[in-house]
Amino acid sequence: MDLADWTPDYPAFVERIVALRRRDQITVSNRELDHYLWLYSCWREYLANRLVSRDLGETFKQVDAELRLAFGE
Repeated sequence: MDLADWTPDYPAFVERIVALRRRDQITVSNRELDHYLWLYSCWREYLANRLVSRDLGETFKQVDAELRLAFGE
């Protein structure tokens, strides 16, 4: 994906993050929230057998039971 493909959507993304933080009273930093959301999306890809990262897939396999509990699966 080219930078120009997602840049126009960035303000909408930020608005949604701000609304999420406000609604759920999230107190972590934007960086921590971004990392969690990225990790969660990778986890969903792993569950659907679409995860591209071999290293991350191996990590998920090792902690599968713990992650399922943490993510409410």
